[in-house]
Amino acid sequence: MSNATYAEWLTKIRQLLQSGQAQLAVQVLDQLLGQLPNDAQLNFLMGMAQHQVGQTETAEAHLKHAATLAPGHPEVLNGLGTVYQSAGNLDGALEAFNLAVQAKPDYASVYNNLGVIYKKKRQYQRAEKSYRQAVSLAPRFGDAWNNLGFVLQDQ
Repeated sequence: MSNATYAEWLTKIRQLLQSGQAQLAVQVLDQLLGQLPNDAQLNFLMGMAQHQVGQTETAEAHLKHAATLAPGHPEVLNGLGTVYQSAGNLDGALEAFNLAVQAKPDYASVYNNLGVIYKKKRQYQRAEKSYRQAVSLAPRFGDAWNNLGFVLQDQ
């Protein structure tokens, strides 16, 4: 891992992902995972990086591996749900998001993601309930407010 500490690598990788440099994050993660293949955090980050570069199957594999290494980790489950959703696997996404909520009942982003899935499944009352939960947990969560407004229009 060269001279940087593990925490410094994690910070650098998150910065790369947040700044849209997912391909560079994948390269760094490849090297780190070569040394630490069973690290849950690195596998989670690799899954998210692969998702950003459009490698859905690889993203799913890394996130599933992270989930086996860190069962019940809400961020991993949320990431897995997001990958399932983008692949059109709404039932898989719903299952992953529900597990994430069980693991962390105050996770506003997951409630918003649940609302998105319920809306796609035309379960508008469940979507509304999920969005309302998201905004009650995070009152400044703009996406959840917007989604709530759209689902209220659709009912």
